[in-house]
Amino acid sequence: MKLSNHYQNAYVTHDIEKAISMLEIKYGFEGISPGEIELDVVTPSGNRKLHMQLAFCWIDSMQFELIQPISGCVEHYLSSLPSDETDFSLRFNHVAMRRDDMDAMRNEIKELDLPVLFEGNLNGLCFIYVDARKSLGHILEYVCTTPEIWNLLGWPAGKQI
Repeated sequence: MKLSNHYQNAYVTHDIEKAISMLEIKYGFEGISPGEIELDVVTPSGNRKLHMQLAFCWIDSMQFELIQPISGCVEHYLSSLPSDETDFSLRFNHVAMRRDDMDAMRNEIKELDLPVLFEGNLNGLCFIYVDARKSLGHILEYVCTTPEIWNLLGWPAGKQI
């Protein structure tokens, strides 16, 4: 099943610090710290930079990702944001599925016959964003890395893939 091993819900915001504070106060999130990242991604039209602030938090077996787009290849994030830039509320952007075999993941994506928005690699963590907005209303992210890196990322103990 092409949506199996769904482990992450990702949200975008205009202000990651205010969004984190809201999650802590309203929903009891704990220990979320943002970090800034800039990396190269491959798009259908060529290589581009992607610059954003990110924060991650596990709740049970679900990871929450918060994204504040800054510059570069961020169109797919900006389209989800409120038009009012002072509105820091979170907006749903995508779900992510864990994969452990890169060739199988690429074949699976090919079978979906959906546009690839971009793909990248961050220290051995390979990710591909697929545009499923016309059929599901959101983007799909497929993520592939080694079991060792999944463990370093905090993959919940006992969670099977």
